Amino acid sequence: MELSFTPVLLFSFFSFISIILVLGIIFILLFLYLFNRYKKKVGVQKVISLEKQLQKYIKENKIFRSELQDMVKKKSGSLVNENEQQQQHIICRNMELKRVRDAYYSRNKYLSNMNYEIRTPLNTIIGFSNILKTELEESDQKEWFEYAQKIANSGGQILELLEDLIDISRVNANEFVVNPQLGNINKSIKKSIDLLSSLAQEKNLKLVFNPQSIQDITYDDYIVERIVSLVLKRAIKQTAQGSVQISAQYLLSDSQIIIKIKDTGIGLDPKYIPQLFEAFRTDNLGFGKNDGEPGLGLPLAKKLSELLGGSLSASSQKGIGTEITLYLPCYLQGNNDDVGLKGDKSQGLDLKKIPNVLVVEDDKMHRKVFEKMLENNTHLHICSDGEEALEEVEDRLRKKQLFDLVLMDINLPAPWDGVSLMKEIKEKHPSYQRVPFVAQTAYAMTQDEELMLREGFDDYIPKPIEKAKLYFLIESILK
Repeated sequence: MELSFTPVLLFSFFSFISIILVLGIIFILLFLYLFNRYKKKVGVQKVISLEKQLQKYIKENKIFRSELQDMVKKKSGSLVNENEQQQQHIICRNMELKRVRDAYYSRNKYLSNMNYEIRTPLNTIIGFSNILKTELEESDQKEWFEYAQKIANSGGQILELLEDLIDISRVNANEFVVNPQLGNINKSIKKSIDLLSSLAQEKNLKLVFNPQSIQDITYDDYIVERIVSLVLKRAIKQTAQGSVQISAQYLLSDSQIIIKIKDTGIGLDPKYIPQLFEAFRTDNLGFGKNDGEPGLGLPLAKKLSELLGGSLSASSQKGIGTEITLYLPCYLQGNNDDVGLKGDKSQGLDLKKIPNVLVVEDDKMHRKVFEKMLENNTHLHICSDGEEALEEVEDRLRKKQLFDLVLMDINLPAPWDGVSLMKEIKEKHPSYQRVPFVAQTAYAMTQDEELMLREGFDDYIPKPIEKAKLYFLIESILK
């Protein structure tokens, strides 16, 4: 049976196929439309979600920044308060140190000034007691003679103690000036021995001097004789019988003069030796009531030896005796151009090195005073106004050098004053923050001094400038 396709049948077939294709296309387009809407909806939701997260992060960031700012403010405020407290503490400390130094200096100056007031009546007592003793010695009134002798001896002891006290105060106040001269140190030692020979003879003691041959040197004969006399007098007092031996030698390897004074006295326990050079420490050294040596002899001798750049040491055994050794650094004449005891160049300034000092002073006469006081003791630079001082500071900085101390006048020619110039130097050159600045002015009231310290000065010295007080201040600051 054969199939036959009529036109009607073919038309129906193609129409059916066309309808199916149209429906398929519509379905595909509808699917694409719905799928696209779904994607847009999901994308919008994601965007909304991201925006919400972003807003959340922004909010959290604002909170964090706010908290961080609060923390920084609190911490900064705390640091500012701590810094202000530290600055206030430094100012208070400087003011307190100033008061202590002034009190210490005033005490020493008072002791020095009272020398005349005590010595005058004391000399009268000693003089008349000696006259009385001479008159009674030729009479039969032995009891009255002994009274006169005790008065004279007691007066002599008081005078001796006074001299030690005045000398030690002069050393502390830096008023003891080294005056080196060429001489023979063996002759100085012999002179001290001769002065105390009568005291040794009263106790039947032998003074044995064993010197080494020493060439002439440059030294301060008065201070060396004073040290030897103080040590030798103590040795005689501590020795009841036997002898006191004195020796002197020069050590070429160490460039030192060594003077030893050895007694056969009561001695002391070695553990008490450090206290031997402390004033009025008899009660702790194991001496009996009548055997001690209350006074300033050895403490003063030690200070004087240090003034010459030397030292004093001791060794002792109880019941055997004590040996005091004096070490003096020196150079023999002809072996060195800078002959003399080390330290004599300072002429009163007891410092390890010669300081570089800047003085800013507009008054011509005051500049001359500073020049005379400091030219032999410091590397001195003097400026007459603020601009010159700034140039001097900057010139030294270019050479990588700093001044060790600045003495600043408060009343300077315009546009500068001492306070603003000091602040300008410290602000412009931070390395000068650690350099001490001292205000020097004719304003001498307590409130003026405290104002200078609050402004940032390390110390203050009133005009007119006293040499001893200036030296004392320089040593106190630079040591």
